[in-house]
Amino acid sequence: STPNLPYDPNTTTQCTWWIDYDSAQACDALLADQWTNLVDFRRWNPSIGPDCTDLTAGKSYCVEAYGETFAPSPSSSFVKPSSSSPSPTPTAQPTSLSVKPSPTSSSTPGNGISTPLPTQPEIVTNCDKFYFVESGDTCAIIAGKFGVPVAKIVAWNPSVGSSCGGLWAQAYACVSIIGEDAKPVPSATPTPTNPGNGISTPQPTQPNMVSNCDAFYFVQKGDTCDVIASKNGITTAQLTTWNPSAGSTCGGMWAEAYACVSIIGQTPTTPTPTPTKPPTGVVTPSPVQPGMVAGCKKFDYVNSGDTCDVIIKRNGITLADFTKWNSGVGSDCRTMWGEAYVCVGV
Repeated sequence: STPNLPYDPNTTTQCTWWIDYDSAQACDALLADQWTNLVDFRRWNPSIGPDCTDLTAGKSYCVEAYGETFAPSPSSSFVKPSSSSPSPTPTAQPTSLSVKPSPTSSSTPGNGISTPLPTQPEIVTNCDKFYFVESGDTCAIIAGKFGVPVAKIVAWNPSVGSSCGGLWAQAYACVSIIGEDAKPVPSATPTPTNPGNGISTPQPTQPNMVSNCDAFYFVQKGDTCDVIASKNGITTAQLTTWNPSAGSTCGGMWAEAYACVSIIGQTPTTPTPTPTKPPTGVVTPSPVQPGMVAGCKKFDYVNSGDTCDVIIKRNGITLADFTKWNSGVGSDCRTMWGEAYVCVGV
């Protein structure tokens, strides 16, 4: 993740996970939520004083420095248990298996959750979700796949070590524990709910979605916040405000779950599709891209899948002219709306 607010220039350069602090949590709650401690937090953020003084709302702070050059000594070390039977080795398929283990091979601990085998040498007992580690996987890659900090992967699989050097391939790792938010799996026919505002809410939704939502969008794999915002005529800032678990960088947006794309009282920015006739005498079709230049004489309809390059080549114009005539698409063309008109000639 990256910081989105001002931060201390002396913050560690090896930071791998940032939070944008808004004062919603006290220091001890913040540290517990981020699976870190005050000693590490102060080392990564030199502006933080003893007892977590000087923690300031409106600033970004480092809460993880995975793989940092200097790391504290672990409180305990894991010794691989002796066994008369072969066991998995890092970077190699377990010698006791000739093929990838079947998910049906499992054990059922006291918590009643079926645990696939083989697992990392040491995993927590309250694990409720597992990932089969392939050759080439790292703790950072696995953490990214499941939207959690590396620190949690290490905490749930202690034998991997603080640097993740003990992660075994061809064995299962714990990627969620009981009580931890898990990515939802939509049912074939989501069951709507009726909150206090009387609006039917489809399921599943993004975690922590606002309660006054009145329009929803089902997030597909590959969707980004910019894409979702553009499709629904809102800003990315509005989208992340209404779906706070997505995070300021949108790294926590879940696929195959509904996101809020409008709230009660919100006025859509998409113009009404009624042709207008400006002073030039040229009829302007609707809807158009936001920020389109006045006096446009030639238009092109953006179809699903069209890119700026496609439109530019189709109309024989330059990127500079295109972004000048359609300022709302952005200099890198990432915010161009599909199913709306762009200006391609003045």
